[in-house]
Amino acid sequence: MTQLPRFPRAVVFNDLTSAELNRDPHLRWPIEWNYQLAPSEKYRLFISRVAERIERLGLRVNIEHDFDAFATETRRMDGYDEYVSPAFDPRYNDMSAERAFWLRVSEETGRLVACVAAKVFRFESAYDHIADLSIWYDRDPSLPHADETIEMMADTTRHIGGTVSMTGRMWTHPRWRKRGLSSYLPLMARTLLLSKYAVDFHFGLLSVELVKKQVWLTRYGFTRVEPCVRVKPLGSARTLDLWTVWMSQAELIADVDDAMSDG
Repeated sequence: MTQLPRFPRAVVFNDLTSAELNRDPHLRWPIEWNYQLAPSEKYRLFISRVAERIERLGLRVNIEHDFDAFATETRRMDGYDEYVSPAFDPRYNDMSAERAFWLRVSEETGRLVACVAAKVFRFESAYDHIADLSIWYDRDPSLPHADETIEMMADTTRHIGGTVSMTGRMWTHPRWRKRGLSSYLPLMARTLLLSKYAVDFHFGLLSVELVKKQVWLTRYGFTRVEPCVRVKPLGSARTLDLWTVWMSQAELIADVDDAMSDG
């Protein structure tokens, strides 16, 4: 397992005053807040300010729940040539608004330029659901698929349970890369998941190619990564080594605090 100390990121809140930190911001989105975690106002303000940073680029960011539209949009992604897991495909998963959303960043023309998807599980152990790939096909009664080979590579995910969230399908149009979007969107999605569902853990699966580029650390904001599963997915000509990144609820809360205090 690789574990690194927390790191300085692009400043999100370097222009906040103490008065602004106590101000209840207006958000356009119909977000339900879970008031078991306090201060919920901090998360609300945090998400609002991250959205403002995206808007300063001349872009719009919206929370979406239509995963049929997501599937249609992402098929047209420019410069997206990696294997795409079916984890957020509504043909195989319950992607209802009660447990899933995606963040859409678009130009004034409406063209999609960045996105990330999220969903929530409630289970005792992520390990079992990775081992049979029900994290990819959570309403497929034919699991496990006989011609989809799976080999678990580590045990860490046995300890990830309770209310658990997952993000994936992070993508930025090549023309909009290196503008901070690949940091802003995962951070915004995790904070939404924390504030709405009070998640116990958050995790994701990454290809070994992305792990080697250290995007999990320098862009997505995770500090731990570990080999997780080797799988030959349906319709894929190659076997994939997927690594897991994860954060506990305490680390998710600390992540927001860190981002608010970076300077």
